[in-house]
Amino acid sequence: VGGSEERGWAITRALGGSGGAAIGISSQCDLVETAVGLEEEAVVLVASDGIWDVLNHDQVAMEAVALGGSCVQSLVSSANAQWASLSSNQTYDDITAVGVDLPICD
Repeated sequence: VGGSEERGWAITRALGGSGGAAIGISSQCDLVETAVGLEEEAVVLVASDGIWDVLNHDQVAMEAVALGGSCVQSLVSSANAQWASLSSNQTYDDITAVGVDLPICD
């Protein structure tokens, strides 16, 4: 941390609190708001770069459509397998995913 011998956090952004601001961690998120009229069921998927860096976006979308919010376990498993195949020293990125099913709006 700042030229000291102490170990720092290997993250660039944190959701929520501002406690890490002193060591350069931003709690500011990038948000996009979109109004949707749902005529079919939909799913919201929030995932870390541990998924997006190794899985094709179309593949992720197809799994989310097919499995709904329950797709996260499959996606995390797929991302783990991809990281294992890409890594020669067993390093993995953090993998986090949350899926929420949205009901049809009348």
